[in-house]
Amino acid sequence: SPDMRPDQGDAEAAREAGAPSSQPQCTTPVLATRAQSDRAVALEANPATQDALLPDAPELSEREREQARLAAEIDDALQAYAKRPRRKFISAQTKEYAYAAYMRAWVARVERIGNLNYPPEARERKIHGDLILTVAVNRDGTIESIDIVKSSGERVLDDAATQIVRMSAPFNEIPEVRDDRVDILHITRTWQFLPGDVLRHR
Repeated sequence: SPDMRPDQGDAEAAREAGAPSSQPQCTTPVLATRAQSDRAVALEANPATQDALLPDAPELSEREREQARLAAEIDDALQAYAKRPRRKFISAQTKEYAYAAYMRAWVARVERIGNLNYPPEARERKIHGDLILTVAVNRDGTIESIDIVKSSGERVLDDAATQIVRMSAPFNEIPEVRDDRVDILHITRTWQFLPGDVLRHR
C-alpha cells in the first residue's frame, strides 16, 4: 500500500547530501582564476599583436632613409630642370620679328664668309648640292653645336658648311624678348652650294 513504501525522495535527498560528489565542483574562485588567467593571456597577446603590425626599429629607420634619399633625388631633378638652358628653334618659316631679324643677320654673315671661303675642292670638281644644317647658338653668340640634319651626299660640301659656321662665329648675342628669354637658339637652314661657286641659304 502507499503507506508502507519508504519515502524515496527524502532518502535520495539524504544520500545525495551525505555522499561525496564524483564530479569536481566548479566554485566561484576557480571561475575567477580562469577568467583572470584568460584576461592575462589576452593582455599579453595584444602588445605582441600590435608589435607584429608595426615595423621594428631597424626596418623603420631603413624606410626613413629610403624616403629621404628619394626626396633628395626628386629635389635634385627639379633643380636641374629649373636650371636647364631654355632653347628656341627657328627656321626660314619663323615670323617672330626679333628672331627673324636675328636670323637674317646670321644668314648674311654666314653667306658672306662662305662665299669668301668657298670650298676649293667643290669648285675644282664642280660639286654642287643642298644640305640642311642646324646650328645651336649660345646666348653670347658662341656655338654650342652643329648638326647635319640632311646630308648633301657629298662630304666635301657637308664639311665645308660646318667649317664655314665655325669661321663665322662668334655671332651676335641672342636678342632679349620679353617673356621669352632664350639661352640657346637653334637655327635650321638649307645650305645650297650652287653652280658658279655660290653659297645661298633658304
